[in-house]
Amino acid sequence: MTMYTHPEFPTHPTPPRAAESVTVHRAGRRTNLVVLVGGLAALGWTGGIIYTLAGWFTGH
Repeated sequence: MTMYTHPEFPTHPTPPRAAESVTVHRAGRRTNLVVLVGGLAALGWTGGIIYTLAGWFTGH
């Protein structure tokens, strides 16, 4: 992969835009998956706590 220099900052090479957008997209998709799984786990944990407390209070 070839690097090119940014016109405003010639000393700082930047990757080509296509490769950069693919990397960002992959990272974003993985982050979204982690948030989704974490959210589902949190909902399941909360539901389990409510179910447990309800069982204690009702005696079932």
